[in-house]
Order: sequence, then structure tokens, then C-alpha cells
Amino acid sequence: MIGYGFATAATILVGQQMGAGNLDEAKHYARLSTYLTVGSMTVLGALLFFLGDWAGSFFTEDQQVVENIGTALKISGVFQPFLAVLMVLTGAFQGANNTKFPMYLTGFGMWAVRTVLVYVLGIKLGWGLAGVWIAIGADIAFRAIVLAVQFKRGKWMALEKAPDPESHCHPQTTKENMSACANNY
Repeated sequence: MIGYGFATAATILVGQQMGAGNLDEAKHYARLSTYLTVGSMTVLGALLFFLGDWAGSFFTEDQQVVENIGTALKISGVFQPFLAVLMVLTGAFQGANNTKFPMYLTGFGMWAVRTVLVYVLGIKLGWGLAGVWIAIGADIAFRAIVLAVQFKRGKWMALEKAPDPESHCHPQTTKENMSACANNY
């Protein structure tokens, strides 16, 4: 939940600054949101890691299930900082009107990285549930690193600006165009 909140804030703050033409401020808000989210989710990750077994006992008394819950929460806890980077930078990219790159990266990560690693770690190597959760975490880490590299390069802000909706309207437009332009005034 923490990550989603910060990602939404990053989307809004970056979008506002990009729209105002303040690229440095957009970058600042993206970084600030990332740092705050990584800090918060690292603390959450530590809690998941150290209290995973204990938390599992709330759901059942079956010791095998408690161990499985603990395993999943511990592995998830380790990858929380990467999840923070992934969520916030995806939001920042979206706020900068760069929606395609995160979409393609998510598709590749989920279908190539995650699926292959789930098969290799979970089935081929016989790691079972732990292998599946490690594969999920590896996918998250991969995508977070790729987004961080793109962010550092500044490529996420290099998109062309959308055309001004009023640019096609001129006071001496034809009667057909006037209705389309009327809403702009």
C-alpha cells in the first residue's frame, strides 16, 4: 500500500512539473518520492523478513502452511526496496507521459524473466514455493534496475510534447472546423 501511494503521488507531482515545463523539479520529485518509498518499504521489508513466520501463525495452525507463509514473506521482504523503485519510477514515467516503456518492460519482465525463472527455479531446480517467490523478486529487481538506468539517462523525459489542442484553430477557420474549435475558447 505504501508503494502505491507514493507511486500515485510521483505520477501527479511529475506530471504537474512536466506540464509546467519544470523538468528539474519533475526529476527532483521523482527522486524524492523514490527515496521516501525505498526507506519506508525497506523498513516494511525488514518486518516481513524477521516476523514472517510469526505472521503466518495468525492464519493457520498447520505448521507446514506457517513455514510456507514465512518463506514467502521473507523472500518478499528482501525485494521490497526493488519493488519501491519499480512502483515509483513507473509512476514518474507515467507522469512524464512515457507510458509505453514501462508497459513493454512489464510485459517482458512478466512473460520472459518471471515465467522462465519460475520454471527453472521452481520446477527444474526443485525449489518449489521458494523458487517461485525468488523468480518474482528477480523480475521485480530486473525491472527496477532497468527503470533506474533509464531514469538516470534522462530518457524518460525525452518524449515530444503533445500538440496544443488549440493549434489547429484559427479565428478564420471554416464553418466545419468552428464547432471543433469552439470548445477550446
